[in-house]
Amino acid sequence: MKVLVTGAAGFIGSNLVHYLRDERPQWSIVALDLLTYAGNLANIAELLQSDAVKFVREDICNVEGIAALFNSQNFDLVFHLAAEPR
Repeated sequence: MKVLVTGAAGFIGSNLVHYLRDERPQWSIVALDLLTYAGNLANIAELLQSDAVKFVREDICNVEGIAALFNSQNFDLVFHLAAEPR
């Protein structure tokens, strides 16, 4: 299962990423966040160091960037938790 979590460095998103790693360790997780005031990469840093989670810094409003990500990753599931779309 390949999963995308948007807003993954925020409070709710980072807790979900940790939960998914604990409960579904076989899943491949891509954590996406723009890292504005609400996102803190330190919230998922330990997972990134162990290669358990792949991080992508991207704006969900960047249609081309998001389309390229979806085209390259073939996600089975998306948790959309980004809270700051413009």
